[in-house]
Amino acid sequence: MFIYVILAIIFCIFMCLSIYVITIYNKLKTYKNEVDKLWNSLRLNIESQFKFIKANIDNLNNVDKFYLKDLIDKYMILAYTEEVMNSYIDLEIILDKSDDSEIKSRFITKNAEINNLKTDYNNVLLRYNNVINMIPNKIIANIFHFNEGVWFRSK
Repeated sequence: MFIYVILAIIFCIFMCLSIYVITIYNKLKTYKNEVDKLWNSLRLNIESQFKFIKANIDNLNNVDKFYLKDLIDKYMILAYTEEVMNSYIDLEIILDKSDDSEIKSRFITKNAEINNLKTDYNNVLLRYNNVINMIPNKIIANIFHFNEGVWFRSK
C-alpha cells in the first residue's frame, strides 16, 4: 500500500512538471511566432522602401548615388536581422541629407509606419526575452533552442 502512495506522488509530480514545461513551451512559441510575424512585416515594409528608392534614385539630390546603389544592392542579399537594421539605418541617414522632395516625403511617411512596427516588434521582443531569461524558463528555452531576439534600433 505504501508503494502505491509513493508511486502516486511521483506520478503527480511528473504530471505537474510536464504541464509546467508544456505551458512554458507554448508561451515561448507564441511570443516567438509574434516576433517572427512582426519581423516579416518590418522586412516587407523595409524592402518596399529600398525598392522605392532604387526606382527613384535618379530623382534624389545631394546624395552619394553610387554609395546608395551599393547599399540597395547589398540589402537585397541580406538575411540577418542585424544587417537589415544597419542597412536601413544607413538609408535613413542618407535620405536625411538629401534635399526635400516628393521622394523624401513619401519615404518619411512610410518610415512613420515602419517606426510603429519597430515599436511593436521591440515590445513583443521585450516580453519574449523576459520569458526566456527567467531562471526556470531559461532551462526549457535552452532545451528547445529558443534564443533571445535582436532589438531593432533606429538611427
